[in-house]
Amino acid sequence: VEDGPIEFTEQQVLKFYNEREKAQVKVIKLDEKTGSALAGAVFNLYTQDDIYNADGDRLFRAGDLLATSAPTGEDGTVVFDCALPMQDARYGEAEHQNSGRYVLRELRSPSGYYLNDTPMEFTFTYTGAKIQVLESVCKNKGTCVLVSKRQLTGDDELPGATLTIQDEHGTVVRQWVSGDKPTEIRGLKFDTVYTLVETAAPEGFQPASPRAVT
Repeated sequence: VEDGPIEFTEQQVLKFYNEREKAQVKVIKLDEKTGSALAGAVFNLYTQDDIYNADGDRLFRAGDLLATSAPTGEDGTVVFDCALPMQDARYGEAEHQNSGRYVLRELRSPSGYYLNDTPMEFTFTYTGAKIQVLESVCKNKGTCVLVSKRQLTGDDELPGATLTIQDEHGTVVRQWVSGDKPTEIRGLKFDTVYTLVETAAPEGFQPASPRAVT
Protein backbone atom coordinates (compact mmCIF):
# COMPACT_ATOMS: atom_id res chain seq x y z
CA VAL A 1 0.00 0.00 0.00
CA GLU A 2 2.85 2.38 0.85
CA ASP A 3 4.32 1.98 -2.65
CA GLY A 4 1.02 2.36 -4.50
CA PRO A 5 -0.56 5.55 -5.87
CA ILE A 6 -2.95 7.50 -3.67
CA GLU A 7 -5.92 6.36 -5.78
CA PHE A 8 -5.03 2.76 -4.96
CA THR A 9 -4.68 3.59 -1.26
CA GLU A 10 -8.14 5.21 -1.15
CA GLN A 11 -9.65 2.08 -2.66
CA GLN A 12 -8.31 -0.04 0.21
CA VAL A 13 -9.85 2.04 2.99
CA LEU A 14 -13.31 1.02 4.26
CA LYS A 15 -15.31 3.96 5.52
CA PHE A 16 -18.40 3.67 7.74
CA TYR A 17 -20.76 6.54 8.43
CA ASN A 18 -23.37 6.66 11.17
CA GLU A 19 -26.30 9.03 10.94
CA ARG A 20 -27.42 10.47 14.24
CA GLU A 21 -30.94 9.54 15.31
CA LYS A 22 -32.94 12.75 15.51
CA ALA A 23 -35.61 13.64 18.04
CA GLN A 24 -38.71 15.77 17.75
CA VAL A 25 -41.26 16.84 20.36
CA LYS A 26 -44.83 17.30 19.15
CA VAL A 27 -47.29 19.10 21.43
CA ILE A 28 -51.04 18.80 20.88
CA LYS A 29 -53.17 21.50 22.52
CA LEU A 30 -56.82 20.64 23.24
CA ASP A 31 -59.85 22.04 25.04
CA GLU A 32 -60.12 20.07 28.29
CA LYS A 33 -63.87 19.54 28.01
CA THR A 34 -64.64 19.36 24.28
CA GLY A 35 -61.35 17.95 22.98
CA SER A 36 -61.26 20.52 20.18
CA ALA A 37 -57.91 21.75 18.86
CA LEU A 38 -56.66 25.12 20.16
CA ALA A 39 -54.44 27.60 18.34
CA GLY A 40 -52.13 30.17 19.92
CA ALA A 41 -50.45 28.24 22.76
CA VAL A 42 -46.67 28.70 23.19
CA PHE A 43 -44.32 26.33 25.05
CA ASN A 44 -40.81 26.39 26.51
CA LEU A 45 -38.50 23.37 26.31
CA TYR A 46 -36.01 22.80 29.17
CA THR A 47 -33.42 20.17 30.01
CA GLN A 48 -33.90 18.29 33.27
CA ASP A 49 -30.20 17.47 33.60
CA ASP A 50 -26.87 18.79 32.33
CA ILE A 51 -26.18 18.19 28.62
CA TYR A 52 -22.69 17.21 27.40
CA ASN A 53 -21.03 16.91 24.01
CA ALA A 54 -19.04 13.88 22.83
CA ASP A 55 -15.89 15.17 24.58
CA GLY A 56 -17.65 15.49 27.94
CA ASP A 57 -17.89 19.28 27.87
CA ARG A 58 -21.04 20.68 29.44
CA LEU A 59 -23.23 22.51 26.92
CA PHE A 60 -26.28 23.23 29.09
CA ARG A 61 -27.05 23.13 32.79
CA ALA A 62 -30.07 21.40 34.28
CA GLY A 63 -33.10 23.65 33.95
CA ASP A 64 -31.71 25.72 31.08
CA LEU A 65 -34.14 26.93 28.42
CA LEU A 66 -33.40 25.14 25.14
CA ALA A 67 -36.09 26.55 22.86
CA THR A 68 -39.41 28.41 22.68
CA SER A 69 -42.03 27.10 20.27
CA ALA A 70 -44.04 28.91 17.66
CA PRO A 71 -47.76 29.21 18.55
CA THR A 72 -49.84 26.09 18.01
CA GLY A 73 -51.65 26.12 14.66
CA GLU A 74 -55.31 25.70 13.86
CA ASP A 75 -54.85 21.92 14.28
CA GLY A 76 -53.61 22.55 17.83
CA THR A 77 -50.10 21.23 17.17
CA VAL A 78 -46.55 22.55 17.21
CA VAL A 79 -43.27 20.65 16.78
CA PHE A 80 -39.87 21.22 18.41
CA ASP A 81 -37.08 20.09 16.08
CA CYS A 82 -33.94 20.73 18.10
CA ALA A 83 -31.71 17.67 17.44
CA LEU A 84 -31.95 16.82 21.13
CA PRO A 85 -29.26 14.56 22.65
CA MET A 86 -30.68 11.18 23.66
CA GLN A 87 -29.86 9.07 26.68
CA ASP A 88 -26.36 7.56 26.52
CA ALA A 89 -26.29 3.79 26.00
CA ARG A 90 -24.55 3.29 29.37
CA TYR A 91 -26.12 6.17 31.19
CA GLY A 92 -25.35 6.10 34.89
CA GLU A 93 -22.07 4.19 34.60
CA ALA A 94 -19.89 7.28 34.29
CA GLU A 95 -19.91 11.04 34.70
CA HIS A 96 -20.71 13.56 31.98
CA GLN A 97 -23.38 11.46 30.30
CA ASN A 98 -26.68 12.61 28.85
CA SER A 99 -29.89 11.45 30.52
CA GLY A 100 -32.13 12.31 27.54
CA ARG A 101 -34.64 13.81 29.97
CA TYR A 102 -36.50 17.02 29.10
CA VAL A 103 -39.52 18.97 30.26
CA LEU A 104 -42.10 21.18 28.52
CA ARG A 105 -43.95 24.05 30.17
CA GLU A 106 -46.70 26.18 28.76
CA LEU A 107 -45.54 29.77 28.40
CA ARG A 108 -48.71 31.27 26.92
CA SER A 109 -52.19 29.79 26.78
CA PRO A 110 -54.65 30.23 23.90
CA SER A 111 -56.95 33.25 24.12
CA GLY A 112 -59.89 32.54 26.40
CA TYR A 113 -58.14 29.69 28.24
CA TYR A 114 -56.37 29.38 31.58
CA LEU A 115 -52.66 28.56 31.64
CA ASN A 116 -51.87 24.87 32.18
CA ASP A 117 -48.78 25.00 34.40
CA THR A 118 -48.39 21.22 34.76
CA PRO A 119 -44.89 20.24 33.52
CA MET A 120 -44.74 17.61 30.76
CA GLU A 121 -41.70 15.37 31.29
CA PHE A 122 -40.28 12.89 28.77
CA THR A 123 -37.12 10.88 27.99
CA PHE A 124 -35.48 10.15 24.64
CA THR A 125 -33.72 6.80 24.31
CA TYR A 126 -32.32 5.25 21.14
CA THR A 127 -34.83 3.18 19.16
CA GLY A 128 -33.15 2.90 15.77
CA ALA A 129 -35.68 5.17 14.08
CA LYS A 130 -34.36 7.83 11.73
CA ILE A 131 -36.54 10.42 13.45
CA GLN A 132 -38.06 9.70 16.84
CA VAL A 133 -41.20 11.72 17.63
CA LEU A 134 -42.68 11.97 21.11
CA GLU A 135 -46.18 13.39 21.35
CA SER A 136 -47.49 15.19 24.41
CA VAL A 137 -51.13 16.22 24.81
CA CYS A 138 -51.79 19.37 26.82
CA LYS A 139 -55.37 20.31 27.76
CA ASN A 140 -56.63 23.65 29.04
CA LYS A 141 -59.67 24.85 30.92
CA GLY A 142 -61.52 27.55 29.02
CA THR A 143 -63.69 30.44 30.11
CA CYS A 144 -67.33 29.40 30.30
CA VAL A 145 -70.57 31.37 29.95
CA LEU A 146 -74.03 29.79 30.09
CA VAL A 147 -76.63 31.58 27.98
CA SER A 148 -80.26 30.85 28.80
CA LYS A 149 -83.08 31.91 26.47
CA ARG A 150 -86.38 32.15 28.35
CA GLN A 151 -89.78 33.74 28.06
CA LEU A 152 -90.26 37.02 29.89
CA THR A 153 -92.44 35.19 32.38
CA GLY A 154 -91.40 31.76 33.59
CA ASP A 155 -88.18 29.77 33.81
CA ASP A 156 -88.69 27.39 30.87
CA GLU A 157 -86.18 27.55 28.02
CA LEU A 158 -87.49 29.05 24.78
CA PRO A 159 -86.24 27.10 21.71
CA GLY A 160 -85.88 28.53 18.22
CA ALA A 161 -84.12 31.84 18.82
CA THR A 162 -81.05 32.64 16.72
CA LEU A 163 -78.44 34.17 19.03
CA THR A 164 -75.00 35.61 18.39
CA ILE A 165 -72.12 36.85 20.49
CA GLN A 166 -70.33 39.77 18.85
CA ASP A 167 -67.06 41.49 19.68
CA GLU A 168 -66.56 45.26 20.01
CA HIS A 169 -66.34 45.57 16.22
CA GLY A 170 -69.64 43.75 15.64
CA THR A 171 -67.94 40.63 14.36
CA VAL A 172 -69.86 37.47 15.18
CA VAL A 173 -67.68 35.11 17.22
CA ARG A 174 -70.42 32.60 18.14
CA GLN A 175 -73.85 31.83 16.68
CA TRP A 176 -76.40 29.20 17.66
CA VAL A 177 -80.12 28.43 17.88
CA SER A 178 -81.57 28.09 21.38
CA GLY A 179 -82.85 24.72 22.50
CA ASP A 180 -84.45 23.19 25.58
CA LYS A 181 -81.45 23.86 27.84
CA PRO A 182 -78.89 26.66 28.34
CA THR A 183 -76.04 26.89 25.79
CA GLU A 184 -72.45 26.76 27.03
CA ILE A 185 -70.10 29.23 25.33
CA ARG A 186 -66.40 28.46 25.87
CA GLY A 187 -63.19 30.28 25.09
CA LEU A 188 -64.23 33.93 25.22
CA LYS A 189 -61.25 36.18 25.83
CA PHE A 190 -60.43 37.61 29.25
CA ASP A 191 -61.00 41.33 29.93
CA THR A 192 -63.11 41.68 26.80
CA VAL A 193 -66.69 42.93 26.57
CA TYR A 194 -68.92 41.08 24.10
CA THR A 195 -72.54 41.70 23.14
CA LEU A 196 -75.26 39.07 23.08
CA VAL A 197 -77.58 39.82 20.15
CA GLU A 198 -80.77 37.98 19.20
CA THR A 199 -80.91 38.15 15.39
CA ALA A 200 -84.11 36.11 14.98
CA ALA A 201 -86.80 35.48 17.59
CA PRO A 202 -88.94 32.34 17.82
CA GLU A 203 -92.27 32.54 16.03
CA GLY A 204 -94.72 34.71 17.94
CA PHE A 205 -92.03 36.56 19.94
CA GLN A 206 -90.16 39.85 19.59
CA PRO A 207 -86.31 39.88 19.59
CA ALA A 208 -84.78 40.68 22.96
CA SER A 209 -82.56 43.72 23.47
CA PRO A 210 -78.77 43.24 23.16
CA ARG A 211 -76.88 42.53 26.39
CA ALA A 212 -73.26 42.84 27.43
CA VAL A 213 -71.27 39.65 28.10
CA THR A 214 -67.99 39.76 30.01
